[in-house]
Amino acid sequence: TINANSLIKGEWSYPLVQADITVEHLPVSRIATIWPQTLSENARRWITSRISGGNVERLEAHLNLQPNAWEYGITDREMIYAQFVVKGSTVDYLPGLPVAKSVTASGWYDGIDLHLNINEGRIENQSLQNVVVNISSINGPDENGIIQVKSFGPLDDLLRTFNTPTVRDVGFFQIDPSVLSGSIKTDLEIRFPLLSDLAVTDLEI
Repeated sequence: TINANSLIKGEWSYPLVQADITVEHLPVSRIATIWPQTLSENARRWITSRISGGNVERLEAHLNLQPNAWEYGITDREMIYAQFVVKGSTVDYLPGLPVAKSVTASGWYDGIDLHLNINEGRIENQSLQNVVVNISSINGPDENGIIQVKSFGPLDDLLRTFNTPTVRDVGFFQIDPSVLSGSIKTDLEIRFPLLSDLAVTDLEI
């Protein structure tokens, strides 16, 4: 369901828009159909391409868009603020790393920064205890991201899960999983610029 109270005035092509929007129980697959393509394009692209499946259990958004926002984009934190909760989703938080599944996550977006906190989920047999994704200046020229992953699970499974070209190329987990046993707690932080052609050398792990 979608409920909205809004005021729209001015020229139709560049209107002033003030709105309070509440969304409940919306399939994640429908986000792209209700989010205008030209509004916060980078944030829209990240969310619609990186989060799939499940439902938006609740989203609350406040818009205060001046006419110049349609031409120059979101330029300050007073123009948009949204907070949301998703459940049962898959999050592909960084290409080359294993995806998080069966995710329950909450987050917010203020027009400048995007924050996602994964409260529950799994990466293969690893139980996610807390995954934080912060993307700063997502619509600006200096956008960058930080991902913090905390998990718990079988040690051999962790090594198999992260046995991807991206992780191998930076020199992590180069151990034969078959010679290990037991469980492990993992605390991993990755810093990276938001580049369409992101390379291993761009990662700080």
